[in-house]
This record gives sequence, structure tokens and C-alpha cells, in this order.
Amino acid sequence: MLALIPERKFQGYLTYYQGTLGVMDDTYARLREATHTLQGRSDVRPRIAIVLGSWLSPLASEVVDASVIPYDETPHFPVSATPAHAGRLVLGRIENQPVAVMSNRVHLYEGRSAQEVVFPVRVLQQLGAETLLITNAAGAINAEYRVGTLMLIA
Repeated sequence: MLALIPERKFQGYLTYYQGTLGVMDDTYARLREATHTLQGRSDVRPRIAIVLGSWLSPLASEVVDASVIPYDETPHFPVSATPAHAGRLVLGRIENQPVAVMSNRVHLYEGRSAQEVVFPVRVLQQLGAETLLITNAAGAINAEYRVGTLMLIA
């Protein structure tokens, strides 16, 4: 389940930050603009959001009735500087479930702020996503682990 601040409370936090830190003064407006743009590109209202790491990006092709939206066509969506990252949002269905699949993402190590890194996830929540699955490629030093072994990263 996404642990995001409900819209009502979020607006209260915005008022607080605008008056004190000024950190989130236009975040809500940017979220609304990006959400509105995506709603205009697809009728799908995802219940499940999936963020695919580099090695799993081909899974985005499993989405049926898909609307493929490049990140750079969505206002305020950060675009990765990594050439191999597809940078596409796919809205559609997997096993008849409405999904949003992010094909890659931006990272803090690219020089992005935390607000930029989490912005797409916040937009997916605004679109209706209730469940979030984030994948990534990971290495391990345990010799018993093999390529393809699933790992839980907490």
C-alpha cells in the first residue's frame, strides 16, 4: 500500500511549508498538472504501480491495451540521464488488472533531489494506485545466490 499523505492532509502540510520552509510550495500544483496530463492520455486508472529496474524493462511489453507515454511528455516528470533507461510510463492491464508500469526511473546518484525521485510515485498514487512494487537489479556476495534469485530489499 502506498504510504502517502491523503490529499486533505497534504494541502495542510503545503500551507505549513509555504509559511515556514517554502520547500513544497508548488509541489501540489505540479502533481495536479502531471496527473491531469496523464488522465488525458489514457482512461486507465491503475490500482497497481510497478517501477521496473533496468533489467526488467522488457516486462513493460506485457501490458495489454497499453498507452505508452514518454516521461518527457509529462509535465515535471524527471528524465533519466542514463542512456539505457527507456523513460516511459505504460498505462494498461496485466491479467485484467489496471496497472501503471514505469520503465526505469531517476536516482539520487544522478544528482536528483529526493522530491524529483519520488514525484512519479506520487503522481501514480494520484492516478489511483494503491499498491506499489519497485524492482531493481542487485548484486550479492553470498555464493548460494544465483542469477535470477529474488531478494527482498528492506
